[in-house]
Amino acid sequence: MMKKILYTIKITILIIAVIGCSQKKETGKIKFVSLAWQKKSIDINKSIIKKWNELNPQKQVEYVQANWNSIYDYLITSFLPFIKIISI
Repeated sequence: MMKKILYTIKITILIIAVIGCSQKKETGKIKFVSLAWQKKSIDINKSIIKKWNELNPQKQVEYVQANWNSIYDYLITSFLPFIKIISI
């Protein structure tokens, strides 16, 4: 049980890091990639994002529903803009 909790925390931290690095300068949009699958969790995430977007029109968040088969692609490609910034 403890391993499952730690794993979930690690994934959450990783997703948050990806969100921070996935911002595109030209659009100002941030992608929130979620692995949530329970309807209540999805609804809560979307309501938080909706509220954020209302309060922060200059930094909009886009909700992206992911699954375990696609999360790897989000993780490895979301760092590319960040790597380009560092290498400049």
